[in-house]
Amino acid sequence: MTTPNEYGSFEIKYQIIFKNVSKHLECFNRHGVTIIGGVAPAFQDILAAPDLDTYNFSRLKRITSGGASFPVALYQQLKEKFQVPILEMYGMTENAATLTSNPLHLQKPESVGCALDGMSVRVVNNCGRQLPPEK
Repeated sequence: MTTPNEYGSFEIKYQIIFKNVSKHLECFNRHGVTIIGGVAPAFQDILAAPDLDTYNFSRLKRITSGGASFPVALYQQLKEKFQVPILEMYGMTENAATLTSNPLHLQKPESVGCALDGMSVRVVNNCGRQLPPEK
């Protein structure tokens, strides 16, 4: 289902986009979508749409993703096709959705970014001990 949010953009829901990409592309085209959010498989489906070039994405301002960072090849394909910032984020319901995000001015492929203001992140091993960077 495609649902409007308070900022005048639309979010794509993976379970629907997977079943009918063209229906969502038509909606994006008709409503002049400015932000598209989804997970990697949804964006792979969009890029694979045979009629993708017939849709107007001129109002698109940003792509957002959650759950995991995009594979580098997908990130590069999206960047080349849509020419907009890509914000990769991480979050979960338990922490009110978004925990980390790449800032608009500093996008880094294969990264879900830095902790948002007021959030802290640490990586621990199986015993609960904090790991140093790069481990």
